[in-house]
Amino acid sequence: MRRMFSAVVTLYVLAAANSIRAQASTPGMDQNSAASVATPDPKALDDLKQQIDDIFKALKAKQKDQFHKLVNDLRMPDEQSWFLKVFGAEMGGKMADSYADEWPRFEGDLEMRLKTDHDDKRTDISAHESTDRLLLGASQIAAIMKTPTVLYAVSASKHGKEEWNFSGVFVADNGSFRCIPPSVFAMVPGTKPGRIRIGGNVQRPKVVKSVPPIYPQEARLAHVTGTVVLHVIIGSDGSVQEVSYVSGPMPLSSAAADAVHQWRFEVTRLNDMPVEVDTTIPVTFSISY
Repeated sequence: MRRMFSAVVTLYVLAAANSIRAQASTPGMDQNSAASVATPDPKALDDLKQQIDDIFKALKAKQKDQFHKLVNDLRMPDEQSWFLKVFGAEMGGKMADSYADEWPRFEGDLEMRLKTDHDDKRTDISAHESTDRLLLGASQIAAIMKTPTVLYAVSASKHGKEEWNFSGVFVADNGSFRCIPPSVFAMVPGTKPGRIRIGGNVQRPKVVKSVPPIYPQEARLAHVTGTVVLHVIIGSDGSVQEVSYVSGPMPLSSAAADAVHQWRFEVTRLNDMPVEVDTTIPVTFSISY
């Protein structure tokens, strides 16, 4: 019987764009002063870490209902009030509308990301104040706040290695932490969305050019099969800028990366502006007979 060897490539977008979080304003500060700066609360870092840890505990215990509930709790219960308070009537109203439109898709992507991290044992959580490195334009966002608010980031790693930032801006609200999609901040003057997730008014990237991986001879003869997951940065021009190994059969990793490096995508746009996309691409190698 003749053996046929094929590599089937599938793509899903889990943009892991840049993770951030904010905390409530400091009492007594001038609500209209752009120079006012919110002071980070050290305890907030531990509280945020604990909230994400609880989600992973629900996954580990296979408590599906609890998992969905805890992720849904990251949604702002009253986005209109929060955005109006922090950013004022005009800008806050637009951002609240964007948040309401974006959240359903963002929540689905967030759940998928959490499940992937759990399955890959990347569950060591760290929380820290956000910077321009994590969200391009963080300083501009802070400058237009009517109520100074701290932004925080969350990341997950496996034994302190392969640290990935969560997509989303985490903020303190009514005794809990809520999550804001980074794309909501794209309308702030002087900001750039940086590396974003897919959803809302972002065009989903389409493959313009795909190159199938070449099955390594040794792996083929040894019947090594499976899915290699790659962390990929798609540039604002649609080219593949960075590729790194995440998980899967190591004998197939180089072949998968070599192929994906040659892929090209349509330009992804947010509010008509070309942006980078942070995503994962699974490359599945299978043997057919």
